[in-house]
Amino acid sequence: MEKAPTQAPSSYDQIAPVLIGQGTFEEVMAKDKADKPEVMARQNKLLADRYDTTSNPDPKVKMTTWWRSCGNCEVNGAAAR
Repeated sequence: MEKAPTQAPSSYDQIAPVLIGQGTFEEVMAKDKADKPEVMARQNKLLADRYDTTSNPDPKVKMTTWWRSCGNCEVNGAAAR
């Protein structure tokens, strides 16, 4: 006897019960709101592990106003002034 192929996870999985009448939008929204702190903590940890987000600018690097130095007045126009 062959097993039916399993479907890959989809972004619709979280709303599928609503679409097929097994739940309501309000129930899904309440669950999402309850899960938000855990989800945000997990994502923030992932970002912190992956990237250095500390503020450590180089004191020698300065921002410039590029439109003053680009020399193309037609591009800059009145909106840039």
